[in-house]
Amino acid sequence: MSLREEIQRVHDHLYSEIGGTKPLLPLVLTLLYKHKEIKMRGSKNPLEELKRELERLDKNEIKKTLTSLLNKYSNIEENPLLGELIRESIDNIEELPPAKLERAKKRLLKADEFLQAMDHEDDFIGILFETLATHSKVFDKKEGRFFTPKNIILLVVEMMASLLEKENADFTKITVLDPCCGSARYLVQWANRLKRENLIPLNNLGNYYPRNLFGIDISRDVAKWATWNMVFHGDGATNIENADSLNYYGYLVYWDLIQTILRELPEKLESLEDIQQEHIQEMVDYIKKNLELLKRLTENNEIDISSEEIRVLFTVLNNLVHIHHKVHIEGWDAIEELSKRKDYPSLLEITKFKWAKRNSEVVQGFDVIITNPPFGRSGQDLMVTNPYILAQYKLATQKWLGDLTRDEVENLIKKVYGINAIEFYKECLKEIGIGEIMKRYKIKFNDLPAKYLKSLARKYGIPEKGRKSEIVSNLSKKLGRDYITGEDMRISINVLPDNLIKQIAYNILYITEGNKTRISEELFTKLKDKLGTEWVSVGDVYGYDYKLVLKDSANEETHEIFFYNGIWIEFNKKNIEKKVVRLLKENEIPFEVTYRYSSERESGERKTKIYGVFLRIPSTKLNDAKNLLSGMKDIYIQGYGYIPLLFRYALPKQVVFLEEFLRLVKNGGYVFTVIDTGILSNSEDEYVRRFLYRFSRIHAIVEFPHNAFKAAGTSVKTAVILYQKLKQPPEDYEIFGALPQNLGYVLNKQETPPDPDHNDLGKVLCDWRLYLGLGRMCDPAICSDAEMTGDERCKLCAELDSTRNDTEKERKCCLWYKLEHCPVWRIKIEKSDI
Repeated sequence: MSLREEIQRVHDHLYSEIGGTKPLLPLVLTLLYKHKEIKMRGSKNPLEELKRELERLDKNEIKKTLTSLLNKYSNIEENPLLGELIRESIDNIEELPPAKLERAKKRLLKADEFLQAMDHEDDFIGILFETLATHSKVFDKKEGRFFTPKNIILLVVEMMASLLEKENADFTKITVLDPCCGSARYLVQWANRLKRENLIPLNNLGNYYPRNLFGIDISRDVAKWATWNMVFHGDGATNIENADSLNYYGYLVYWDLIQTILRELPEKLESLEDIQQEHIQEMVDYIKKNLELLKRLTENNEIDISSEEIRVLFTVLNNLVHIHHKVHIEGWDAIEELSKRKDYPSLLEITKFKWAKRNSEVVQGFDVIITNPPFGRSGQDLMVTNPYILAQYKLATQKWLGDLTRDEVENLIKKVYGINAIEFYKECLKEIGIGEIMKRYKIKFNDLPAKYLKSLARKYGIPEKGRKSEIVSNLSKKLGRDYITGEDMRISINVLPDNLIKQIAYNILYITEGNKTRISEELFTKLKDKLGTEWVSVGDVYGYDYKLVLKDSANEETHEIFFYNGIWIEFNKKNIEKKVVRLLKENEIPFEVTYRYSSERESGERKTKIYGVFLRIPSTKLNDAKNLLSGMKDIYIQGYGYIPLLFRYALPKQVVFLEEFLRLVKNGGYVFTVIDTGILSNSEDEYVRRFLYRFSRIHAIVEFPHNAFKAAGTSVKTAVILYQKLKQPPEDYEIFGALPQNLGYVLNKQETPPDPDHNDLGKVLCDWRLYLGLGRMCDPAICSDAEMTGDERCKLCAELDSTRNDTEKERKCCLWYKLEHCPVWRIKIEKSDI
């Protein structure tokens, strides 16, 4: 029976016999701690000794053990998640009747495999937390969140470490982040790999972990489990945070609201000084102390996010929101609005102002990201639709010229050239020449101005008088065609009517493929030469009322967010939009619909259709519009004031994460992440691939068979992609690719039981190392470490390294061809023989 099945059996027994699994976590936390002490004592029979400890356990002993954990880690106040987990565990045991505790102990005393598995803590803790998460539904499949199979984690860790080995990296200084960390198995396996290879000092893990390993998860429960996993394996502090990894800038996207707060702050402080609570007065004193510093941000739309001013700003805003939640600051609408929008701490706060205290290098970004973000795109929960989140990403606010719609091109022309589209098209057509135009587009007789039509009729002896349709018909009959040629007449672009100019331009300057239209090479080149770039921002194409420039002096990067004055509303009846339009018109409030959408939202078992509209409204009429719409039934105002201007109002989470990962790593840093394979091949995802080529170099792609994530609850075809952030990526380069068919577990069964005899991942890793020039895994030193024999085979390995494409020699050398698995992978990396 596999470890996963055994943990599942224990979990299910407790659920059915005791009415829940609440005692499982505190019991296991206690047993793991005691098991660790037993191992440190060098016990000859750890299982029997652990059973004796289990027999002696009662409520008081469990609480005593868990309380000692609380007291042991001095850093626990810096990260309250671990404290929450342990206190909840103590409360769960406190509430459990003694009889139920005894029944739980009896079941565990019979579960030898369960207890023995504690020898392999990384697997045991990870699978335990995955089981708890699955049954508590904190990992909802609708949100695309799936735990990563261990072998895929191992492949990612080994390939990433091999690349750094090739670069002669100092592993004691490499910072690693998992922004979607789950129970932190990627981070644990990374640390295990470094321990195995003696790349980090084992006697100093308490310093290594807080300086080098970092994780974030959006589920508070899962983040709490990750803290335990990290503390247990690192024997020290943790860097696990509960946050939304897609919200990088946090408060800053509400810059108009912040400006209002800064203007009103001096006056409002007077009322806060009357609050007689010590901790609140400390916050007020901090705000007063930094008023002068904050003045530098007032009426400023260009800010440095790594500056002291921004650090102080976040602290002040957090203090104000905290005070408002505690005592409710009367009459301060701006703070009321900001407090509604506050959910998680932003990644900017966490990375630059919290984690940087432990390792100042992370201000510039991380060296490595290894992760598995939510993937898939078939549901509303898998999409990012909040404009204040989307505005933080170039994927939503910038476009490649070739991806612009025709309307967007015409808007761009007006802004860049200062002329309307017709005049621009005329200039383009003149450059092409009427002769070339007539080869590529048939100008119909019916399209000609009357003067030219009559001239043509005269030339061919056709009566000029009569209806236009008669003249056209007679010309067509006589000439056997309905369009003009170069022999018919000389014609000037200037005399053609506007509708014909547009028609010709749409056929020559644009290319239609199916239901999509894209710009031609000629138009692309003309626009590119004028702009000096192939990329445009949404502010280049559409009018905006405000631009916020977010600079990062730590890594010399800039992001721009464009806003317009407006209101974002949602409602659950489609006809409400007509009522909104009528009401605004009746009250003479000018408006423009910039975007509308509809989606289904789930509430329990029910699905509700939701409609949304973004309205651009002049600033002078904004309050009037807000007051009108606030009074309407079934309308919910989602945003007001400065609304972000976007090209794309909905993007798959997995796509947005690809950009976020690049923002989080330093220049030259690496991202190794799970994706669904559609991103690699779907035509509609070409913009994503183009974005990656623009800002990174792709080093490797390993594509897995269907059902690689079956045990986690999805059959989506997945891959892992390794890419490197570069300011100027090369235009032409090799990409390592692999298509393993066997992953060391059975793919066609729901529980995917282990199948170590059929595993291609060792071969993939070996090929990767050869590709990097590192040599095979089974060189003599590694064979010795793995307790393998075969000096002759190792000599063949050495020969093969110099002739890496000699397939015949490789077949003689590599045991994978004979065994269908790599012994080095199995014994040394996966340890599946144990």
